[in-house]
Amino acid sequence: MLLKRLAVIGAVLLLAGCAQLPLGGTSRLVVDSINKLPKVLDETSGLAQQGGVFWSHNDSGGEAAVYAVNAQGDLLKTVHLRGAQNYDWEEMAQDADYLYVADIGDNRAKRQQLIIYAVAWDALSEAKDGAAVPSRQLTISIADKPEQLGKDHNFDFEGLTNVGDK
Repeated sequence: MLLKRLAVIGAVLLLAGCAQLPLGGTSRLVVDSINKLPKVLDETSGLAQQGGVFWSHNDSGGEAAVYAVNAQGDLLKTVHLRGAQNYDWEEMAQDADYLYVADIGDNRAKRQQLIIYAVAWDALSEAKDGAAVPSRQLTISIADKPEQLGKDHNFDFEGLTNVGDK
């Protein structure tokens, strides 16, 4: 339900941004707040849903943790990923067994390796608030990435998805 609400809000904002204004005219968009995320999610960057619970994480530099939130926006628990580091977490994906947290951001093109953390749903659902759960690291290297890159480059990844078992 929350995902649908977020999608509707995003669509409204996108369409409002594309609307043509009359010459010299102004437009005012009114957006109603449905729910607020907990303050700990001050730079949420990924979202997944498993059994009525929403999972999210913060972008770069935050704790290496995922946060369980209900549809009302209440923080249910914080779960740390053992052995992980939040360098530039950008996105999440999921399948029936795992939540994948993508540490794939590289704004300045300085990273030689990117990491996707695979965390078992069972471990997340059974974890108590504040607990640390194991995560498996999937390391990605970009074979054709030049050593030196300027400001504009195509090696900063912002999204992740899975299709089937890939």
